[in-house]
Amino acid sequence: MELMGLENIRNQLALALDGPETQSVAGTFVERLLHRAFIHNKMPVPSVFGAGDNIIRRSLFLYGQAQNFVIESCDPAVLQTRPLYLQPHAQNFAAVDAIIVTSSTLRLTQSSLSNTHPHNLATLLQIIARLGAYSRGLGQGKNFDVENLNLVYCRDEHRPRPKP
Repeated sequence: MELMGLENIRNQLALALDGPETQSVAGTFVERLLHRAFIHNKMPVPSVFGAGDNIIRRSLFLYGQAQNFVIESCDPAVLQTRPLYLQPHAQNFAAVDAIIVTSSTLRLTQSSLSNTHPHNLATLLQIIARLGAYSRGLGQGKNFDVENLNLVYCRDEHRPRPKP
């Protein structure tokens, strides 16, 4: 049997996991691939994320849920590292899959295999408020620039779009 290339494997997985009962598995798979690629510097940060040098300098876990999470480190020097990648530890962390903090912008990211993805504005605001509380609580200046905010959706570019 001939070895399949990575693209062929991706296509086979997309077909195999494109049912209502398996789409959440496919979405989790894509999320985990993105996390590993960013954390282990296997993939440059796309320019849409605004990273100047395209390499994640530090990665930290967020423990808890959107309204009450804590960041793995409270060391101001660590929190001021840019680009900083914040990954929710909980599988059911609502509204975002990751947060990328660059020198000028806070980006909340959501990956999806679907052509559309619902979002909960109230939960997004809770996340922003929680990051703002971290900045105020540390008393070391601003660690998270919540004035420049982008919500970035990562989706499968090969998936057909619905016809109008």
